Amino acid sequence: MEKRLKYEKKINLWDNGYVEYSDHMGNDNTPLISARMSTGNETGVDVVKDDNLRDYLWRHGHVSVFEQAIVQVTTKVPIFLARQLMRHKLNVNEFSMRYSEPLHEYYKPDPWNVGYDSKENKQATDGQVGMTMYAELMEDYCELEKNSKEIYEYWRGQGLSKERVRDFQPVSAYTKLMFTGNLRDWLFMLSKRLSPDAQGETREWSAAVYEIIKDLFPKTCLVFEENTLNGQHFSGKE
Repeated sequence: MEKRLKYEKKINLWDNGYVEYSDHMGNDNTPLISARMSTGNETGVDVVKDDNLRDYLWRHGHVSVFEQAIVQVTTKVPIFLARQLMRHKLNVNEFSMRYSEPLHEYYKPDPWNVGYDSKENKQATDGQVGMTMYAELMEDYCELEKNSKEIYEYWRGQGLSKERVRDFQPVSAYTKLMFTGNLRDWLFMLSKRLSPDAQGETREWSAAVYEIIKDLFPKTCLVFEENTLNGQHFSGKE
């Protein structure tokens, strides 16, 4: 019997970040098997019926069955992005600067991620700064990176503990995390973080995660795109 190859994928982001597949459980039929547990009907016999059921379950909100499939990724992101991602219903474990020295890698945004305050959305960025201003900003980023590392190493050399001296790491410092979640929670998260009004780095990270999930659960992702990501929902009055 031919040995089944293990899925592998690592997507590099920005200057030092990445999203990497770690593990998963289940496939597109896993939610259907769960849904049919009460009826005893078989899955994998009639592809058309399977596809229709998958669409029906997601479209009508019977989403608990999608919690039977699991996806796990590891990632390296700036601390400010990690804080956003931790808000969601995923299990997470983070690299600790109490036990280990910092990575001493610091995020520097690309020009298209540097703009002005939005006049319509208080938390958003609007437009893009000119390259002269961007170059000046990068000088300050580099100075911050240099100072953070030098101050950290100085006080560590004086014998101060890692848990105290980590205070000098800015939110642009990179950290590593492992995220594990069921398919339903991943897709709910991505429906928010792939939104056009999400922060640019958040959308880029989410697109990388979604690329992995779509490789593993292509039919479920088609249903998700049709009914949620690209769909429209209306209130009673609308």
